[in-house]
Amino acid sequence: MSVNFRVVRLFLVVYLVLHTACADAQRTDTGKKKHPNSPSRSKPGLTISRHTTWFTAPLTQSGYVDYPGAINTRLGRGITSENNANVLFWQALGPEPNEKKMPPRFFSLMGMDEPPDQGDNFLDLSQYLQQVVRIPRKDPAYLQIINEQGLAAARPWKTGQYPQIRAWLKANEKPLSLVVAGTKRPKYFSPLVIPDGVTGADATLVNMLLPAVQQARSFARALSARAMWHTGEGRDSEAWQDLLACHRLGRLIGQGSTTIEALIGIAIDSVASQSDLAFIESSGPGAKQTRIYLNDLEALPPLPDMAEKINVGERCFFLDIVQMLVREGSAEGLEQIFGTDDKVGGLSSRLAGSTIDWNTTMRFGNGWYDRLVKVTQTKNYQDRRQALERIDQDLKKLADEIKGGRKSINRLPGNSEAGEKVVGKVLLAMVLPAVTQVRIAEDRAMQNVASLRIAFALAGYQSVHGRYPETLNQLSPEFLKQVPDDLFAGNPLNYRRTEDGYLLYSIGTNAEDEGGRGARDDRPGDDLSIRMPLPSTEE
Repeated sequence: MSVNFRVVRLFLVVYLVLHTACADAQRTDTGKKKHPNSPSRSKPGLTISRHTTWFTAPLTQSGYVDYPGAINTRLGRGITSENNANVLFWQALGPEPNEKKMPPRFFSLMGMDEPPDQGDNFLDLSQYLQQVVRIPRKDPAYLQIINEQGLAAARPWKTGQYPQIRAWLKANEKPLSLVVAGTKRPKYFSPLVIPDGVTGADATLVNMLLPAVQQARSFARALSARAMWHTGEGRDSEAWQDLLACHRLGRLIGQGSTTIEALIGIAIDSVASQSDLAFIESSGPGAKQTRIYLNDLEALPPLPDMAEKINVGERCFFLDIVQMLVREGSAEGLEQIFGTDDKVGGLSSRLAGSTIDWNTTMRFGNGWYDRLVKVTQTKNYQDRRQALERIDQDLKKLADEIKGGRKSINRLPGNSEAGEKVVGKVLLAMVLPAVTQVRIAEDRAMQNVASLRIAFALAGYQSVHGRYPETLNQLSPEFLKQVPDDLFAGNPLNYRRTEDGYLLYSIGTNAEDEGGRGARDDRPGDDLSIRMPLPSTEE
């Protein structure tokens, strides 16, 4: 996990610590409120219940919630070594992708043996160039070949065009066959385990390893590049199977417990979609083949559900850190994570003498996550946008009152109402935009999926009628039962024929019609567009 990922969650903890410490200081031991339905305490100051720890089992020997174990139990229901795609992904990777060895328990939780140390393991292009071809990273040839990888995934090509890319793909034939087989399995389960030797404050979900998730990007680059090679050589059937495998790979990775896995899954699906458009342009599918392609796309697993990631994974990251502060001691826990060089504005020293009602801290945090989940699950985009704007307004009211960020925190007395407010404003300004962005990523992915289906339908229509339709409504019912609207506008997508093709676009998340200008245009915009013929790539 990145440092920023940890900082966000730490600020969440700090805000809630100061929020509850102030209230707790005003109560006596006999005056503390006890939440209804609270079972016995595992440790003084922490109650295991649905309202506080959210998960109530399994527990560690010390009586704390085992959050990795709880998430594994939830996500591992119905998982076997025969239906779990991740088993084959790891057989393709070997035991140490990117030299990060997973604990033996990781593999036992998936019901598989640890992959052998030597074998035909997948090498990403960088590993292949350095270990097999022996080209150092500083060599200009290395950078040239790395750049060719993107070009090879963007447009059809022939063997002689990118010889090193072709050699890389050939070297990975066996592991890629395992990856493709894995994508045909219905489930994806990647257990969360604490790395060997990690103890104390570091033994939390924040330090879970996800090496295979990053390698999944390399799987996608290889599959899309191979699909474009097959297309360039006239093997449309083989190309389509690789493109479908890439789509399935992204959807499966997105079944993981974290927003990181969901975002990488969406990115992989987007890689496949861009290659799909080049495939359509080159192959010119007829009506019958177009219907097959559309049926195949319809049968793909669903896109990642961001609400579920926030509800479980993100919530538990927070709760696990709060529990760590109880277990290790608040000041000690903060210092173990960030050291003693005042990276969090001296807040660890402020917590040293605090008497904190951690149950209230957890209940308050759960309330925020409940609110975020509810907003994220709102089906209608306009309603969801308005709800997110209300959350942003709540943030702005708080953030407008502070200037100077960390310096403001340093000047505050500990356990005070002023301290509570300033840290809360900094925290909320950091956390909620991230939630908004992951929901935006999900919305953009959903729109891109809908637009891709229209692009296939337009190709089928053109093959039958010798021209593209005047309006999108002409695609129904011949190729689409119903033409999807623009998710962001609630109206039909923008579409117009051009002299040699068409322009199709959504107005995007900013709800402004920018004429189809997207992020890659000379004048960048927010529209999500498909142009046919495709814009040329720069060699």
